[in-house]
Amino acid sequence: MLTAHALQKAYPGKFRFIMQGNGDMDIFADTLIERYDLGKVLERRPMTVPVAKTYQDADVLLVSSINEGITLTTIEALAAGIPVISTDVGSQSTLIPKQGLLRRMTSEMVHDAKSALAHLASNEDDRKQLWAVEENRLEKFSQLESADDLFARMLKGWNK
Repeated sequence: MLTAHALQKAYPGKFRFIMQGNGDMDIFADTLIERYDLGKVLERRPMTVPVAKTYQDADVLLVSSINEGITLTTIEALAAGIPVISTDVGSQSTLIPKQGLLRRMTSEMVHDAKSALAHLASNEDDRKQLWAVEENRLEKFSQLESADDLFARMLKGWNK
């Protein structure tokens, strides 16, 4: 919400946001949308709307989490041809290169996201290049040994 607010303030009407899903934080999210007057630029989509539709309507996925591993949404977005910018948390850097990573502290993340999204909105080639790098990293990641296989192999070694 804070990134949407910062972008709306700096570039009125230039950006639109989609927030997919619902849950325990709905009241808080609705309060922030109202507080920052984001109703015209931020669309809330319930889980009844297919995620594929949201990716079809998106140019970039913003992952603003402060605690993650590698997000499923990152993998889904990349598979759908959507580049990702993300806070530098967990193992997101496995898939997201430096130019797509945001600092973790909220104020710094908002600053970095605002800058990155403004840049990508004005530089389609850079947006496509970011996705290409991420897609390549995802392909390499998919070739790694699965956690199940790794643990099975480790357990066999321990039982000897």
